[in-house]
Amino acid sequence: MKLKMILNNEKSIRLARKKEKKDIFSSLDDKTKTYTMEGWSKGKRVVMHKISDEVHLYTDLLDDVTMEYPEFVLDSLRLSQKDYIIDGNIIEINNKSYYQVFDIVYFNGQDLHSLSWNKRKKLLHTLDFTNIIREVDSIIVKNSQDAKETIKMFSSRDNLTHVVLKDLESPYSVDGETNWVSITLGGVDDETNREHKHNKKTDKHDN
Repeated sequence: MKLKMILNNEKSIRLARKKEKKDIFSSLDDKTKTYTMEGWSKGKRVVMHKISDEVHLYTDLLDDVTMEYPEFVLDSLRLSQKDYIIDGNIIEINNKSYYQVFDIVYFNGQDLHSLSWNKRKKLLHTLDFTNIIREVDSIIVKNSQDAKETIKMFSSRDNLTHVVLKDLESPYSVDGETNWVSITLGGVDDETNREHKHNKKTDKHDN
């Protein structure tokens, strides 16, 4: 079984994309929807493809980078005995590589693109993650206030560069409009980040 379920053409892999958006809070008070926020680190976008005991790591341009990261091959076999394809970033922390997983598009013979993020997330949770292959932290947000508090929390963590907002009912979209919205941490001049920076300064003066 090859990459046919996620191929766009013979030169690239069809991957969901995130878009940058500063003003996301107004849409979060829609009572008919529930969102999750994930803390991401800047890294190299890589798909981990495990079929039987064969493992490959591909960039979105179909470059096979498996040999560049041999440490992930053995650990990927430990995640599950079943076949899977997961989406994530390879990040560097203190000169050590980690694979930060944020989605799953194939599992045990099933193409998961059309499933909601909530259902894909449940399948992702069946994997036995390791010290170097980790799932991103995610938090359910029900309104704009939840979102602002979550951004503050993620902003206080080392190595996180942005937050990605996902609709729990959204599929893994590879065509047209993306369902992922990215908010840069520390780089967006919005009300939440300004307030967070002010609070940090206040805390220092109080100590």
